[in-house]
Amino acid sequence: MPDVEPTVISRRGARVTAGIAVLSLLASAWLLLFPGEGARARSTDADGYSRSAIGHLGLVALLRELGEPVVLATRQRPIDGVLVIAEPRFEGRLAGPPLATWLRGGGSALVVLPKRRAVVDVRREGWVSEAPPRDVREAQELLESLREWTGERSLLRVQRAGGWSGEFAWSPPVWSDSLQLLRPDLDEDEVVWAAEQGVFLARFGKLWVLTDPDLLANHGLLRGDNAASVVALLRHLRGDGPIVIDETMHGHDDAADFWRLAGQFPHVLIPAQLLLLFAFLGWLGRGRFGPVQPPPPAIAPGKAFLIDNIASLLRRGTPDALALRAWLRATVRRTAERLHAPPGMNDDRCREWLLARTAGNAREELAAALATSPDRRGRAAVELAQDIHRRLEELLHADRRDR
Repeated sequence: MPDVEPTVISRRGARVTAGIAVLSLLASAWLLLFPGEGARARSTDADGYSRSAIGHLGLVALLRELGEPVVLATRQRPIDGVLVIAEPRFEGRLAGPPLATWLRGGGSALVVLPKRRAVVDVRREGWVSEAPPRDVREAQELLESLREWTGERSLLRVQRAGGWSGEFAWSPPVWSDSLQLLRPDLDEDEVVWAAEQGVFLARFGKLWVLTDPDLLANHGLLRGDNAASVVALLRHLRGDGPIVIDETMHGHDDAADFWRLAGQFPHVLIPAQLLLLFAFLGWLGRGRFGPVQPPPPAIAPGKAFLIDNIASLLRRGTPDALALRAWLRATVRRTAERLHAPPGMNDDRCREWLLARTAGNAREELAAALATSPDRRGRAAVELAQDIHRRLEELLHADRRDR
């Protein structure tokens, strides 16, 4: 067979390989430097990703501009700081995690009751056409879910409020329509910020309740000193810890969703890179690498092939029963010879002679095994041969011990 020179990757293949390697490194570097934070999520609701009038993205941007440690979290652990749950989509589960877990861990929490709902503008994607007020009963249901900490409290709405007072020197909030307040039946130590008509900010241990979200919504931050008051409140609550804004209550859960994440930039670079890699491997697989390998020889060297071939011929040409009878005669005669049986005995005499040298239960078991019909096939024939072989070997060992 003539020698074949080993083939190598062509110059074109080398360039493609280098290009894919460079793209892979650039994609990896981009994902490390810009991991695609959740702030890219699109929303028109009252959450930390929304640029609409009722959203909270303005507050997040303001806090970060001021150097405050802010985390838009979807899974919280009990750490120091303040957990902000602002206008959640209440489904009867606010009293459970993460709020209860956070409070047990030693942090404080600020719950902002909902007030408005967004009506999406069908003509402009990502815009809100209007934000009418919700039914006050929705905020009341959320407040009732907090009765473990707040007790039985009720809400009211007033057109305008005056006579502001509180333990902090914060400017009174400025609003555009009716203000949402707690009824003024709280204990003195529970009132943090109140008007003559009701309580605007209440404290129940580590849990703080802000009744009206207009104070921190995107449109509300632009009114009066609302922005300064919100920042001062959050700085007071966080202490030395971060400001963790929960978004699970708005549906922004970080549960594993491969298909949704794979379609977002920059994570879309990962499946794109994999597709390029598979395409490149398929393209390279069209050619041949290295010298042509010679076919294996028809007859392998060594004795293993001969043994396997003989076993295969015996298996094909000799019935199991015939092979078992021949093996049984030869094994009985060979065992009798090893035990120094008198010469000239036939097969039946050898079998009787071996049984005579066996005592007790072993003799009966050996006789039963030798008397078993050898007309067996497959596994049954092999098991019978193994049983007889074991008993004859025991007979040989017993003879050696007696000597």
